[in-house]
Amino acid sequence: MEEEYFKLLSVLDMLITFHRELIGVEREKLQLIINQDWRNLEREVDRSREILTNIESAETTRLDIIEKISGRRDLSLSDLEQTVPRQMREDLLESGSRLQVLVDRLKDVIRRSEQLLSSSLEVIDFTLSMFSGDGSNVKTYGVRGEEKKGLGRPTSLVFDVKA
Repeated sequence: MEEEYFKLLSVLDMLITFHRELIGVEREKLQLIINQDWRNLEREVDRSREILTNIESAETTRLDIIEKISGRRDLSLSDLEQTVPRQMREDLLESGSRLQVLVDRLKDVIRRSEQLLSSSLEVIDFTLSMFSGDGSNVKTYGVRGEEKKGLGRPTSLVFDVKA
C-alpha cells in the first residue's frame, strides 16, 4: 500500500509541474492578447491544449490511485489524509496545498484573459455597428425626396445614388 502513496505523491508532483507550465502559457497568452499578436497566440493555444491533455491524463492516474487506496474514486486529498501513514501525511497535504495554490493562480489568469477578450469583443461589436449601422434612428429618403424613418434594417455608410 505504501507504494501506492509514493505513486500518488509522484502524480501530484507531475500535476504541480503541468499547472506551473500552464500558468506560464496562460500568462504568455494574456500578453499576446494585449499585444494583439494573433499568430503567436494560436501557437500558445496549441501549447496549452497539449498541457491540458497531460493534466487530464495525470488526473485520471491520480483518481485510479486514490481508488486503489481507498476504494472510492471521489475522495479528496484531505479526506485521504486519514488513511495515509503518518510519515506521508505531511508530504501529501503539502503537495495538495501547492496544487490548490496553482489552480487558484490559474483561475485568476484565465479570468483576466476572459475579461480582456470580452472587452475586445465589445470594441469590435461597437466598431462593426458603427460601420454597418445598427438600424435605430436611421432616416432614408424616398423617390420624391421625402424623409422616411428606417425600418430597423441595418444600413451601411456607403453613399448609394444614381447620377
